Amino acid sequence: MTDLEPPPTRSGCLTEEEVREVREAGPGEVPDRLARHLVSCVRCQERALFGPEPRRRRRRSGSPALPTPVRALILLAIMIAVLALFFYTLNQFVGDPYR
Repeated sequence: MTDLEPPPTRSGCLTEEEVREVREAGPGEVPDRLARHLVSCVRCQERALFGPEPRRRRRRSGSPALPTPVRALILLAIMIAVLALFFYTLNQFVGDPYR
C-alpha cells in the first residue's frame, strides 16, 4: 500500500479507531495516510468533525415570503426619493448647462 491509497476498509473510509485517532491528534500531528484520505473524503471529514452520527440538515420550506404591498410601495418611494436627491446633488455640482 502506498501513501496515496485510502486506508483498507470495506467502504474505503476510515475506521472508528482511525477517526478517533484523528480527533485526538493535535494540529499538524495527524498521520500522513489519514490526512491524505481526509482531504478527499467528505464523509470522513464530517465524521471527524461532528462525530459518528450523520448530520441532519434542515431544509428550507420553499422560497422566501414576498414583501407585503405596503412594504413594496414604501421601498419604491424611498428609491425614487434617493434617485431625485442624487440628480439634485448632481445638478448642484455640475450646474445647468443651458444657462
